[in-house]
Amino acid sequence: MHYRSQLDETMVFRDKVVPGLVVHAEIVSWNPEGAVVSFGRKVKGYIFNSHFGNKNRIEKPRKKYPVGSKVKAVVHVVEHSGNKLHLSANKMLVKNPKAFVSYEDIPVGHVGYGLIIKVSIKGIAVSLLGGLTGFVPSRMTDHDCTVLDSVYSPGDSIKVSFEHCFIVCRNGLLICIN
Repeated sequence: MHYRSQLDETMVFRDKVVPGLVVHAEIVSWNPEGAVVSFGRKVKGYIFNSHFGNKNRIEKPRKKYPVGSKVKAVVHVVEHSGNKLHLSANKMLVKNPKAFVSYEDIPVGHVGYGLIIKVSIKGIAVSLLGGLTGFVPSRMTDHDCTVLDSVYSPGDSIKVSFEHCFIVCRNGLLICIN
């Protein structure tokens, strides 16, 4: 890391944090669901256990990243109303930190990355940087719907191509896996 990058990162204030911002965070504490982290000017955030790893999640991230460890992470969700800040240490998301906070902002054909939330015979629910949730119908995957749960698991990162973007109910996004 260059000196300028280190200096800039220490100047990060809570009100300047946006989805897609990549930071070097320190693990402050652990609980059963994940880690409390700190970065910048006393900015605190949270990384869920499912957001550690690369393509596949790490089963016991607490062992790999004890308190005091540094981890490169990307801001996943910023909730100003609840003063919550969620980050992801998933390497695929950190390398590709493009975030969207509105479905209308996602251009058709855009290729991005997300984390799998749930797998069912109907398809795959995906969490995208910025807090949006998408759904990949099983008919749009490369696999038979009966084997999806043996191919994909919650916490795995996944590359997606945004083929059709439209709002379904309150917050749904039709995306197609590459």
